[in-house]
Amino acid sequence: MLSSHKTYFLSCFIVASFWANIASAQNQAVVHNIKQGETLSALAKQYNTTVGDIMRLNGMNSKSQLQIGQGVKIPTNTKTTTVVVEAPKPEPAKPQPVVVKQPEISATVTDVTYQVLKGQSLYGIAKQFKTTEAQIIAWNNLPNNQLKAGQTIIVGKEVLEKGAIPVTPKLQVAKPIENMPPVTQQPSKNETLTVLNAGSAKVTPPAETKPTPTPVKEVIKTEPALIPASAKYVESEGFFANYFNHKDRNLSTAAGDAAIFKTTSGWTDKKYYVLMNDVNQGDIIRLTANNKTICAKVLGPLPEIKEDNGLLLRVSNAAAAVLGIGDTKFSVTVNY
Repeated sequence: MLSSHKTYFLSCFIVASFWANIASAQNQAVVHNIKQGETLSALAKQYNTTVGDIMRLNGMNSKSQLQIGQGVKIPTNTKTTTVVVEAPKPEPAKPQPVVVKQPEISATVTDVTYQVLKGQSLYGIAKQFKTTEAQIIAWNNLPNNQLKAGQTIIVGKEVLEKGAIPVTPKLQVAKPIENMPPVTQQPSKNETLTVLNAGSAKVTPPAETKPTPTPVKEVIKTEPALIPASAKYVESEGFFANYFNHKDRNLSTAAGDAAIFKTTSGWTDKKYYVLMNDVNQGDIIRLTANNKTICAKVLGPLPEIKEDNGLLLRVSNAAAAVLGIGDTKFSVTVNY
């Protein structure tokens, strides 16, 4: 009878220890704030754990998506040892860090889709489009990593610039002009061109009818004027070299540190982009680094975040690859 009681209490102790160890393991986690471009696969590799463990600890599923600034618990593999210590004296609560919301860049992001071919795997497609299996699963809300031939999936995000088209004031109806030459309105810099097609002939309306207003035409330019003389630079400096005047001797010059931002643009169409302060959105700049040069379009200013303090600009990863840059920070010279 005594042996049965010992066995019972021993079993209870083992069960209690088991659950205590699980609770202790769950408490051994660090909180990581998500940055732009980070994925669960990258976090698992950084903290020497698995995507599944991170998803279970945070209650995630295949439809969960990461948000910039989100705090994600990361499990650790460190074994804990119970140590009895005196309770520390309470300290005044420390102020929480202020999370600065990144300003929206004047560009839209659209999905890059791909139709799965027979025999292709999720791993091979992720490698082909320079992303991860976990990221493709999250983008497409896939229940697992199984794909079917003919299935259309999202494999990346494409930056589509919105074009720096300023607000056009309300159009006024052109009045008849008598014995006057045509009026041409000269557009100022960065403004769209509005043409008043009034004509130069004298207008004599019928006695009892009002004059018909002349229609107003609006011409919108979505790209800067092409400079044919610079076409020879396109092969080495990218698509926007067509729009940069290489012979202009009055260009401004700036030098400083640069970093990289990720986008799927530029890998095939050679359209390179930068984020830079004090330069108009839509301007074309010429950037030199590592003894190589490319031309890029300014998408907008740098986000107001701590990581960008002291930076002159950020350049798209496709442009960095052409310049042969592999560092997180490097020196550049800019003409604009």
